[in-house]
Amino acid sequence: MIDTNELAIKEYEMLQTEKNGRIQARLQVWSVFLALVGAFFIAGLQSGQISWSILIYPVAAAFLAQFAGHNEHIIDRLKAYLHRFEEIHCYTGYEHYNRPLTTRSGSQIKALTGALVTTQVAALAIGITHLFQIHEPWFATAALFLGLYTVSSVVVSLNSKA
Repeated sequence: MIDTNELAIKEYEMLQTEKNGRIQARLQVWSVFLALVGAFFIAGLQSGQISWSILIYPVAAAFLAQFAGHNEHIIDRLKAYLHRFEEIHCYTGYEHYNRPLTTRSGSQIKALTGALVTTQVAALAIGITHLFQIHEPWFATAALFLGLYTVSSVVVSLNSKA
């Protein structure tokens, strides 16, 4: 039978592992982002109907932002739980040390938001230009409104504390 101290140590280790895995997921988000940008922008610079596919990029970027925002939310929950865990067990660990620090940059979220929004706007500009060149103003207008919605959803997904 496992005693409660041993169980607490195992839980703490498991939670630290989960937090580390989610921090590693940040790198995976950047990898997916770079792959999406490369694929869609190459297609968008082509001639013909394939160039319209660049208008799918803002939607894909919005979903990537939702995943990244959710991941950051879970990291925050894990850190809060670990902090409370350390308090309960009278342990001064990293979360205890880190909590009172007021200089948090959040630079990974700022960078990802900027990169996604900038590339979404560029994709919209390229795609809408293609639509106007083939005399499709209604599709261009619809793409603009859908694009503005997806750009705003990126900002909300990455900057909300939900």
